[in-house]
Amino acid sequence: MNDKIRFDTVGDTLKYIRNHVKLTQTEFALRLGKSRDWYTLKELNKSKIYMKDYINILKIYKFDIILLSRINGVSLSLRTYEASAILRFMRESTGLSQTAFANTINKKRTWQSGNEAGNTQYYANDLFELKNKHNFDVQIISCSGARKKL
Repeated sequence: MNDKIRFDTVGDTLKYIRNHVKLTQTEFALRLGKSRDWYTLKELNKSKIYMKDYINILKIYKFDIILLSRINGVSLSLRTYEASAILRFMRESTGLSQTAFANTINKKRTWQSGNEAGNTQYYANDLFELKNKHNFDVQIISCSGARKKL
């Protein structure tokens, strides 16, 4: 696979998965119980997708996304952790407080603390914005085990 290609958005990863499983946007959406319009807006990054829905898509299509901190080399699988633990992992990997971490994407400490406690939901788009700001590599893995660096 070509490691030079970078996917910096949720839509790019959704399109990669959809193309890998060789489905049209309509077929892909119907398997999720969604409309083609709902899916198309996500793929084009015109609409946000909740992290729990994004993780569900990974599970349905047997893909995983691995976050790898370039700061300390620690990694985490999106499929095996709750959405709240993913944000906590990212923040702790940077060594930042909840306030400082949330501020990097113009959010408040209450956004970070609520998400870490599992009391609120965040968007997968926020995860990708944080990934891009805090030196995380992302790899997408198909059920065949092939890795694609994002």
